[in-house]
Amino acid sequence: MGVGTGAADRRAAMRISPNFAGTELTVSSHHPALIVPFEDLPALVVVNLTRLVCMFLQPLRDVVGPVVPTSGHRSLELNAAVGATGERHPLGLAADFYTPRRAAIEVFMLLAGGQTHATFDRLCLYPRQNRMHVDLGPVEDGRPRRLFYIDRGSGWKPIDEHEAAVLLA
Repeated sequence: MGVGTGAADRRAAMRISPNFAGTELTVSSHHPALIVPFEDLPALVVVNLTRLVCMFLQPLRDVVGPVVPTSGHRSLELNAAVGATGERHPLGLAADFYTPRRAAIEVFMLLAGGQTHATFDRLCLYPRQNRMHVDLGPVEDGRPRRLFYIDRGSGWKPIDEHEAAVLLA
């Protein structure tokens, strides 16, 4: 078997959608030693990351242009190192991202207004960092809830779709 032709190599280079490869969802600029390579992820995590791309990241990218994940899957060690306690990143159900061509507030408003086909459970805007967090629930949770949050530095504050326009104006 030649170099680069093994199953692990094919999985590492796997494109999940036209604009996203699996390796884009296993990144960490702060703790690269704690990253689990895409080709070593459990099958359930790969399925969850695929759902996240197909249900949210690619549909959003189709509307707003480039979407850059800054965090997707996190090992339990990486999750702890960044101070997170939730389970959605370790399960491959969450991503943090920014959109280089549009302000996060603008993209948040597009999503709150239902102007994309992107599906999500929770969406949190971090206006100071010009980025967002998105997550899905496990498939057995049923239909995503479309909950909105904003973090102005003191934790997530829930807001509804109508409050978003007022709070962000």
